[in-house]
Amino acid sequence: MRNIRSFLILAGLLIGLAPAEAKTIQITIENLSFSPQNIEANVGDVIEWNNKDPMQHSATVKGGWDILLPAKKVTKQVLDSAQTVNYYCRFHPDMTGQLTVKP
Repeated sequence: MRNIRSFLILAGLLIGLAPAEAKTIQITIENLSFSPQNIEANVGDVIEWNNKDPMQHSATVKGGWDILLPAKKVTKQVLDSAQTVNYYCRFHPDMTGQLTVKP
């Protein structure tokens, strides 16, 4: 019985140490808007920016990244650091969103 208990405790610890599987988070750009506007993710997750509009947009962070989002295309971004950022389209500054990336 003691061995089984020790095994279960060890198994639980190892499962807790296993890295979480990366998720794919989809953000749709349509009618000059990001949807959803507020996103929570983890380091290692992937964002798929799906621009359904007939014009190019961007996902821009002042002093940070600037991703061009061509019309009618999907662009992928791997989240590589924990941070909270406000982003916007540099071509259409009223298009905004917030991304929180947890470790």
